[in-house]
Amino acid sequence: LYEQAWLRIAWRDGNGRLVLMCAVAFYFVGLVVTDVVAGGSTALSAAYHFNRLPTYSVVTNLMAVPLTGLVVMPSGILGLLLMLIGWDEIPFRVMGAGFTLLDDFARTIAAWPGAQVQVPPMASWALALGALGLVFVCVWRGRRRWLGLIAVTPRSCSPSSPRHRICSLMIRRASSPSATRTVASS
Repeated sequence: LYEQAWLRIAWRDGNGRLVLMCAVAFYFVGLVVTDVVAGGSTALSAAYHFNRLPTYSVVTNLMAVPLTGLVVMPSGILGLLLMLIGWDEIPFRVMGAGFTLLDDFARTIAAWPGAQVQVPPMASWALALGALGLVFVCVWRGRRRWLGLIAVTPRSCSPSSPRHRICSLMIRRASSPSATRTVASS
C-alpha cells in the first residue's frame, strides 16, 4: 500500500519544483497508517499479556517516530563513529536530550484521561484464535480475507475464560485474612 501510493504521487509541480507540503503530508499519513496497522496487529497480544490497551498511540507516535528518526538515531550513530577519536560527548548528549523529550512526551500522553483501556483477561485459546484470524487477513487474498476479523472479535476476550477464574481465585486467596496471618507469622 505504502510503496504503491509513493509511486503515484506527483512530487513536483508543473514548473518542476518540489512540492514540500505534499511530501510532509504523505510522511505523516504514512506514520498514521503504519501505527494503525502495527497497533492493530499487536493489540491482541498486549490485551492478553497486560490487560490494557493504549488509546492515544497514534498521537504519541506522531511525535516519537520523527524525533527518533531525525534526532535520536542519527545522534547515536554519529556518537558511535566519533567514539573512535574521542569526540562522542556532544552527539550522545543530543541523543540523551532526544530520549528525555520522548520520555516527557510519553508521560504527558499517559497522564491524559482515558489514555489506557483496561480489558478483562482472556483465555489462551482466544489469543491463538485471534492470531490465526490476523494471519488469515494478512495471507488470504480477495474480499473473503476480512472474514478473519471475526476471530478477533471482543467475544473471544470474555471474562468467563478459565484464565480469568484462576486469577480471581488467586487474588481472593491472597487477600483473605488467613493468608495475611500466615505471611505475617513467617
